[in-house]
Amino acid sequence: MFMKLIVDAYNLIKQVFGTKRVSDHELHNIIAILKRYARKKNIFLEMIFDGGISNWLSKEQHEGVTVIYVGRGHSADDYIKEYLEEHKNADFLLVSSDHELNVCASRNGIYSIDVYDFWFFVESACKKRIAVTPQTPFIKITDTQNSELDQLMTAADNRVPAKEDDGVTEAHKEMRKISKQDTLLLQKIKKL
Repeated sequence: MFMKLIVDAYNLIKQVFGTKRVSDHELHNIIAILKRYARKKNIFLEMIFDGGISNWLSKEQHEGVTVIYVGRGHSADDYIKEYLEEHKNADFLLVSSDHELNVCASRNGIYSIDVYDFWFFVESACKKRIAVTPQTPFIKITDTQNSELDQLMTAADNRVPAKEDDGVTEAHKEMRKISKQDTLLLQKIKKL
């Protein structure tokens, strides 16, 4: 099942890239990154832009990313608000740093995420990283026994060994419980 994201496109571009205008080439690069992200994460994105080349709403399909221009003289914010009100409690996520849109989403039972947080997920998913195994065992390269060297190597290791009883009481476990609403939001974020 696909997860759907509604993206306040110019808000994303202005906030993350620090510019109000992007060339067609830059926009195609951003869409290419988002297509790769959508394919990798099995999600569907709708990027909502202000204006457009005509007075009417127009859509462009890009393999998992739909680019929507709301039409010359029309506002993406107004389109998004109307969309949120028409789809109360729907299962999608709004991507915007616009406070007014986030309040509207919340009022309509829709979760939202900040553009910086979203872009962090995009960058994390699209970059190749070498995963470091957290509990890589020490590899001894000599057969000699030197307890001072072993202690020095252990001290230089910045990992904290896990203990069976780490002092977590029932009160600590109770404090870690989160609300049902937060649990649902976390489930959506994990898909990012």
